[in-house]
Amino acid sequence: AGPGPGVGQQQLRSRLAAGQGPAAGGGASLTDLKCTAQRLEMTIEMLLHPNVRNDHDVAPPKKDEESLDEIAARIEEMARTLEAMDPLIAGERNPSQRTVAMARLKNFRSRLSDFRLQLDAKRQRQLQMEKNSMREALFGNR
Repeated sequence: AGPGPGVGQQQLRSRLAAGQGPAAGGGASLTDLKCTAQRLEMTIEMLLHPNVRNDHDVAPPKKDEESLDEIAARIEEMARTLEAMDPLIAGERNPSQRTVAMARLKNFRSRLSDFRLQLDAKRQRQLQMEKNSMREALFGNR
């Protein structure tokens, strides 16, 4: 589980809202990037499984297509965040902290891979549903 809401999270959210996050090259620390990755992980999880959503910050999308686009955008944001963590981990002087950070990064990358697979499966289901709907409409008009 991620860190609870605190001053650090509020500061990170305001920096991200101001465009100073990892994607904007805002000089985020390894801790900031870890928090961002955890936030994105939770957001993607909620978007992938909307029936268990309990976060009021993420508005439900109006269409499935929009939902899939939102998930894809969050996955790409998480990928950029993880890429930004690499040089910071390599520059970590404390070997034990570097080992912990590398393990954490490996876990985040594993989750990212899982999210991509889940998104692909959702896209395939959506495509199949659209095909079935068009087929039913075509045969229903005969």
